[in-house]
Amino acid sequence: MPEFATADRWLWVIDEKLVAALFADQPASLDAPHPLPPKPEPRAPQPPPPAQLVTPQEDLETPRLWAAATAQFESRQDEAALETYRALLAKNPGNPDITYNIALCLRQLGRYNEATLAFETVIRLNPELDAARVGLAWCLLHLRRAERALAMFDQQMEETPGDSCAARGRAQALELLRQPEAAALAYRALLMEDPDNPDILANLIAVSAQREDAAELRRYSADLLHLRPRSRQALAGLVSADLATGDYEAGIRHASEFVRIEPKSYEAWFNLGLASQLSNRLDEAEKAYREASGLDGARIDPLLNLGSVLMERGRIAEAQACFDRALAQDPQNSDALWNLALLAERQGDLARAETYTQRLLDGHAEKIEALFHLGYLRFLQRNWAGSIETFQACLGQRRDWLDARVYLALAFQNSGNPASAVAQLDQALQHDPIFVPALECRLALALAAHDFTVAPELEAQLADLGHSSPEFCYNLGILQVEANQLDAASQSYRRAVGKRPAFAEALINLGHTLKTLGKHDEAIEIWQNAVSARPDLAHEYFQG
Repeated sequence: MPEFATADRWLWVIDEKLVAALFADQPASLDAPHPLPPKPEPRAPQPPPPAQLVTPQEDLETPRLWAAATAQFESRQDEAALETYRALLAKNPGNPDITYNIALCLRQLGRYNEATLAFETVIRLNPELDAARVGLAWCLLHLRRAERALAMFDQQMEETPGDSCAARGRAQALELLRQPEAAALAYRALLMEDPDNPDILANLIAVSAQREDAAELRRYSADLLHLRPRSRQALAGLVSADLATGDYEAGIRHASEFVRIEPKSYEAWFNLGLASQLSNRLDEAEKAYREASGLDGARIDPLLNLGSVLMERGRIAEAQACFDRALAQDPQNSDALWNLALLAERQGDLARAETYTQRLLDGHAEKIEALFHLGYLRFLQRNWAGSIETFQACLGQRRDWLDARVYLALAFQNSGNPASAVAQLDQALQHDPIFVPALECRLALALAAHDFTVAPELEAQLADLGHSSPEFCYNLGILQVEANQLDAASQSYRRAVGKRPAFAEALINLGHTLKTLGKHDEAIEIWQNAVSARPDLAHEYFQG
């Protein structure tokens, strides 16, 4: 077999880690569905070429069989060569050279478990045969036993530093073990020895994607495309780099070239759809996703992304049909369930949105953002007990989840438990004293409770943060009047009017406060402003 694959080895469209920044996890707030990056498939390790056939040292009774086996092996008649070598081994039991060649045949046939046993037998028979240890390590890579393979490659390179076959295996093992930095160094060293090797470039493309290094991904993809102008992996790598850096127009160009070269390629059309969607070319994105779905009906990513495009275009029924088809293919698919929940919420069907969100959590308990959204949906439906339970579960997952704590406080307040509401808000403010939603809710509760000792301090904090509202100032003024703090009340009403000059109710109350303070002329002037702002309200108020 070749050292690395002779045909291009796949990055499979787009590495999800590389473009993760473009596709946030499902948001807690109601947003349009996001396009979904495809999931990269496992990539098989690529073994080195067959070693030179080993000529048995003893004279064989059947030299004709040996010559036949050699010819069959070299012409890749692997099954025939395997049978001939086994016939030779039957005449020469325990011969390590024949056993080694049997192991090579088994490896070339993809029978890696049998090949592993054969290589281990060779090593027991002839511990000095380095090629057997390297062959065994490559079989272990195929069996996804990369840690043991790496140890064997490292040992071989210590004993034989110039062993290029072991060096290539070591790089592959590091890649499979998700050690991209070390793998990149190993592949770069190989590339220095063979700068125009397209297969090493293909490995570097994959490792660059693991490392989320868009610059190197683009560089190695461009180099590979120069060597292989029709390279699918090079074009896929370029599209990945384009999307990661936000160069969607370049992504469309490279994906379009991909489609031109491979018009029946699912990956090419999906990439084109993704690049088009991200550049807001929704017509082109819709067409590309439909093509991708038609080429591989088993994939649900095109359905999900097509549904998000149709939602953006306002074609709600068609979008729901796409999500329903995706869910029919994979009843536990988190993206399909999430999009259907969003769609139901946008249609005002909160109960159905809750059902989809609960189904998502039943199969994906790790999706704690969905747990928050479940609490939010229950809150909107005034299910205070359910929302309290859900937001408490959120805080059990993450104690510093301030949004969950604020919503929990509001649910407590609405359920008639203001003391628990205040306690939750105070805990939120202990985590972050300037968390504006908590300050606003705490001030609202203070105003509702006529707590004129805490309310002014909270309103001042919000004012310092630039988040004080005219309503807060107005309500605070009312509390201060009730507490006979007239000077403070007049200042609160003035702040309300300063934020909203036509706030007639604040103007009227300010006038009354000033009159009580003995400032009659200023009160009359303020009331005149109220009449100008709201003649109807002012006339009704003053007519008595």
